[in-house]
This record gives sequence, structure tokens and C-alpha cells, in this order.
Amino acid sequence: LYPLIDELLHFMQRFNKDYNNTFLSLSQDNFLKNTLMNDSAFILWYKKWQKNLNRLSSMKEAKDLMKKNNPIIIPRNHLVEEALEEAGNGNINSFHKLIVDVENQDTFTWKHKLGSRSII
Repeated sequence: LYPLIDELLHFMQRFNKDYNNTFLSLSQDNFLKNTLMNDSAFILWYKKWQKNLNRLSSMKEAKDLMKKNNPIIIPRNHLVEEALEEAGNGNINSFHKLIVDVENQDTFTWKHKLGSRSII
């Protein structure tokens, strides 16, 4: 099992992927279509991972576990700073929207935006 993890960490480093986005991508049903990791070696890793999962549990269990433990929304620092600055000036609308978005991650869709800017 550990060599499989080491391979994933290698791909994350090679493709400059962070943990949150990697596990979010792995938890999606159409992962291979949505990922930037279209490398043939990575696809082989993905197939090995699936085979290993099917021996130990199920893909559904793994995806549910990743979804439960990896936030979809991590607000970008500059948006948090802007919302705090606006709140300091008496306008709490952006701050309130940011809080609502972070608290309601299960209703998130990829088209979700904060104004015209992506929040993830």
C-alpha cells in the first residue's frame, strides 16, 4: 500500500498538485475526464489504486471518505482579506457570503462563484 501512496505523492509533485485539489479530483465520479493529470503513467497508477481499493473496500467508500475529509472550498487569501477589509468599513456582505459558502460545501457546484471570482 505504501508504494502506491509514494507514487501518488510523486505525481502530485511532478504535476504541482496540492493535497486538497488532488483528493477532490480523486473523489469525483468523472475523475479521468476532469483532471489535468492525463499522463499515461498516472492513469496506470489510477487503475492500480482502483484495483487495490476493490480488494480492501470499495470505490464508493473511498470517495465518501475523501469527500468527508477534504473541503471543497478553501477561500483564497486575497478574498478573505477583501471581505475583512470591507467588513471593517461597515459592509459585511462579502464576509457573510464567504462564511455561507464555506459552511454549505455540500451544495457547492463547480460553477459557483463569489461575484465574478472563483473562491477555490
